[in-house]
Amino acid sequence: MCHGPPGTGKTFTLAAAAIEHAARGEAVLVVCRSPKASDVMAKAVERLAGTDLLTLRTGSKQAVGKLRDHIDLLLSRAYENDGAARKSDLKRATKILGKEVREFEGQLAAAMRSGKWFDPEGEPRWWHLLGQWWDRPGESTPLLMEVAKRLVELQRERMREAKEHLAEVHARRLEELLREQWTRGVLKKYRMALKRKASGAWEKELAAIDAGTLLSIFPIWIVESDDVHRVLPLQEGLFPLVVMDEASQCDLASAIPALHRGKRALIAGDPKQLRTVSFLPNHRLVDLCERHAISEKDRVRFHFRDVSLIDAAMDASDAVHFLCEHFRSRPELIAFSNDTFYRSKLRLMRELPSEEPTAVAAVLQHVEGSRDASGVNRRELEQVAAFLREWYGEQQRAGTKGSIGFLSPFRAQVDAFENVVSEIIGRETLASLVSDHELVAATAHGFQGDERDVMVLSLAVCDDCPAATRRFLEREDVFNVSITRARDRVVVFHSVTRDRLPGDSLLAGWLASLERDHRLAVEDPACRWVTEVGDRLRKEGWSCESGRSVGGIAVDLLVDGGGKRLAIDVVGQRGRAGERVGLREQLLLQRAGLGMVPLGIHEWRTDPERCVEVVRGYLK
Repeated sequence: MCHGPPGTGKTFTLAAAAIEHAARGEAVLVVCRSPKASDVMAKAVERLAGTDLLTLRTGSKQAVGKLRDHIDLLLSRAYENDGAARKSDLKRATKILGKEVREFEGQLAAAMRSGKWFDPEGEPRWWHLLGQWWDRPGESTPLLMEVAKRLVELQRERMREAKEHLAEVHARRLEELLREQWTRGVLKKYRMALKRKASGAWEKELAAIDAGTLLSIFPIWIVESDDVHRVLPLQEGLFPLVVMDEASQCDLASAIPALHRGKRALIAGDPKQLRTVSFLPNHRLVDLCERHAISEKDRVRFHFRDVSLIDAAMDASDAVHFLCEHFRSRPELIAFSNDTFYRSKLRLMRELPSEEPTAVAAVLQHVEGSRDASGVNRRELEQVAAFLREWYGEQQRAGTKGSIGFLSPFRAQVDAFENVVSEIIGRETLASLVSDHELVAATAHGFQGDERDVMVLSLAVCDDCPAATRRFLEREDVFNVSITRARDRVVVFHSVTRDRLPGDSLLAGWLASLERDHRLAVEDPACRWVTEVGDRLRKEGWSCESGRSVGGIAVDLLVDGGGKRLAIDVVGQRGRAGERVGLREQLLLQRAGLGMVPLGIHEWRTDPERCVEVVRGYLK
């Protein structure tokens, strides 16, 4: 199983695992809790694989209709290969990349050794001068920065070749299968089974279909958990791998039909997010346990109300992986959740200063509002409407289409949103916000697994609310989901006086956290080589900072060439400052959108102009 906080790439990880198995010729069943989550997963697989032919997205009535249309296209030979398939160069690309990676790592180690000649303690002696002469790079020797750039190009080439290879292999397999009358017959039977309305009828027809043929045609099945029985026969071990997403929201009973159909399981979720909700009364649960002689130990271990699939998986498996790279939110927005729920274990991949220094990450708006008898705080909604009108105007003037969402922990506030907002800004503007800016109004349960550029929160609590109301808001799972949906900005409307909240209040702690400056302090590494290189690059007109870190990775120099940034790791200095950043960490920074290149001080001292020219090439 893998688990991780919001924004750490769970969907990406599961999609990559599914594609890897499909590339080996193994079918995968991906089970999601909602149609929206299934759509997100299908798009992730398509984006990573570069094709939509691997994926069968089914389950809901609408998805089943699309599936029938897709089968009709297959039977009409619409996907028949034109015979112009090229030979994949994936093996060649992988071999070259592996060879150059090994050479690059050897060059990094050599740069560390060369540093002792170019950065000695005290004045250089004759042996230092001899070492400098011996270890100077030749004119034809590529610089470390040039080799790093070549590696990035090779990695992109390998990824491109991998996508094309996967698409070609599946297209050939599909063409061979569809030539067979047996395969076409299986597809026709499956299409007919999907048309049946009576449950017993389609289950009998599904049971009679050769499922192995279907899995060869569609290697990745993405289905909602409630619809597994509608589209798949009840066959044990049908799939080599079953993937269960959002497992914290999945009860054990709902997982059984999917897990029964798999040989292995990959279970993903976040124990700190929303849990499964059960309306089964405790006395009914006790009666069932007594009737079926379930021991006290098993009652606790498999408690239907308290134990979700992710709890059971963490208890049963030692193969547990924690995803810690957070790509979604600015540090100011994720800091409280990171400190409070994840023990500061997240590597924040957006630690760089904003390209728009005036953009404020969090806005707190105190409103003199109160809740009515139905639990609606109208004054907050009026202020929300005013903000939406202003924000929409800014988007129109700038010609941008950022996404925005509205969240309140309370259903009554969400239900009142549309009427109050449309009354103030007009239904036409509200419709444009929905269509052009993906506006969604929902509780935390509706936003689980979702995100927006800007999130507007209406807390709908006030000073005279019952303590139970605030306690519901501060339930850890509800609270954690509510505060972690925004990528760039959160706007909070609240009617509480923070000083009147208890000292251990999550709400009070979060509001205080949003007002603190969480930007990392820039530390001067006190290294003359970093200073020398930085001063020279500034003379080229580039902004240059030292002492930054991204995702916990120290960056010696951060160069901004007017829109494009480059991190430079100065290799070969004495002490900790000279420790090189490994290739794995360099690739991590690339995933965060920041390229990093190593610069050996032996290269800089030998030919600084050549080094500057390479930096110029990067920044172009």
